[in-house]
Amino acid sequence: MKAFFLAGSVVFSALILVLAALNIQSNCSNFLYLGLPIKNPFLIVIMTAAMGVFAGLFFAGLLVTLTKKSPEDAEDAPNTW
Repeated sequence: MKAFFLAGSVVFSALILVLAALNIQSNCSNFLYLGLPIKNPFLIVIMTAAMGVFAGLFFAGLLVTLTKKSPEDAEDAPNTW
């Protein structure tokens, strides 16, 4: 599960960075989004925000799986009342 979350977060983060690098010098009429020319910059913002949400979900899942204790790690403490 850790590998799944790690791979997903890396892929989505790299995709966002690649899209930012491709569109850094474009004017407002010729955006390139995954090889498709898009005229409306609003769609670019919405689609990149959606990818950011997915990347955040993968990062949160990775954080939860890294901090979660497995049942083998937990030691049963005797009740010493």
